[in-house]
Amino acid sequence: MTSSAPPEDPNRVRSASSRSAQTGSPLTASAGTASGASSSGSSERASSSGDASGPQAPGSAHRVVLDHAGVCRAATRIAHEIVERNRDIEQVVPVAIAAGGIPVARLIVDGIREIVGRALELGELDVTLYRDDVVGRGKRPVPHRTRMPQSVAGKRVVLIDDVMFTGRTVRAAMDAVIDFGRPEGIQVACLVDRGHRELPIQVDFVGKNIPTQRAERVTVVELEPGILEVRVA
Repeated sequence: MTSSAPPEDPNRVRSASSRSAQTGSPLTASAGTASGASSSGSSERASSSGDASGPQAPGSAHRVVLDHAGVCRAATRIAHEIVERNRDIEQVVPVAIAAGGIPVARLIVDGIREIVGRALELGELDVTLYRDDVVGRGKRPVPHRTRMPQSVAGKRVVLIDDVMFTGRTVRAAMDAVIDFGRPEGIQVACLVDRGHRELPIQVDFVGKNIPTQRAERVTVVELEPGILEVRVA
């Protein structure tokens, strides 16, 4: 005789289903927790990068809008325009805004030397304590070195920076220059103008205009001494 299995108790089946719905599967809950932790870690890494003009975070997505060859062409064009605008080149004092403007300014000054056969002394100007957002940033400012001629009185100063954004850095640089004398005039050169000006600052010499979203970051990266590229992230 073949014995048949006893029928399942419907009350027991409903009770088991109810417990499963209330507690959930241990395996599913564990996987969901792991996924949430991974997502949180990724978000923290993405938000740990520097400010809009700071260095890129390792592994962050970016696109190169100017490679080194393009940077050199832009710097050479700026050098020619400076010479054309200032026929008496000996009256010109190129001043790099530290720290981003220094490698760009060196390329431009080298270009001027090749054009006129004369090397211009390059000044380096720290504007940290002249900025109007030093307190608002909420972090201790780190001054850079300033190396300027004893006086720029009666000279034509060309301020050189890497990226022109709101205009506040150049405004601070103008204030800082006045501490070294009353120049005949101040001109502004930058490798990249990304727009979004907050102050009425005009750029006289620009390597490349790059339309950007305000939340994007534009950085000039020195891959090795004298080798630059421009990235947008």
